[in-house]
Amino acid sequence: MRNRTVLLLSGLSMTLALGIASAAPKGPVIPKYTVIPVVLDDTVSSKTNHVGDRFEGHCTGPDCGGFPVNTTFQGVITVAEPSQSGQPGVLAGRIVAAVLPDGTKINIEAAPCEKDGTKKEPIVGTTAKKGRGKKGAVVGGALGGIFGGDIEGAAIGAVAGVAAGNATKGKTKNVERKAGFKAYIVLTAPATLP
Repeated sequence: MRNRTVLLLSGLSMTLALGIASAAPKGPVIPKYTVIPVVLDDTVSSKTNHVGDRFEGHCTGPDCGGFPVNTTFQGVITVAEPSQSGQPGVLAGRIVAAVLPDGTKINIEAAPCEKDGTKKEPIVGTTAKKGRGKKGAVVGGALGGIFGGDIEGAAIGAVAGVAAGNATKGKTKNVERKAGFKAYIVLTAPATLP
């Protein structure tokens, strides 16, 4: 009976130790809305890219928002519409992973943004004359669900619609960001480092 009790207690101790080890926190958590400066490693274009194409960028500055310097950020194109029939090119993407300098890959959720963290999707390629494309804003707002399915999506759609409305008054073009382009991304969910 004593041996059985010892084995039972030993098994319970091991289970508790394993449970505690698996519940231990991994590494630092980088909060949602953290802005990270990046440099594109790949050229992306509304004319040549397609939905699902992959692209990369990296952070080389002294402040990478809590990620190590030289972290690579991997993204995927979510919207790629070439300029045609008087309509401007449209390009959008999201960041899905971070590859740390030691090769460790973690899944993240991030989007292109301005320096202050304001998201800037989609990018519409247009050089328009003065004036607002009100009709384009209404149509774009209605189609905003494509970009987000909520009020933010409707606002993005409205901006795209205004640009498209303006484009009918001016010259349209494709969107292109060449390798070496400096930009910013913002975390849309917290990221946990290993």
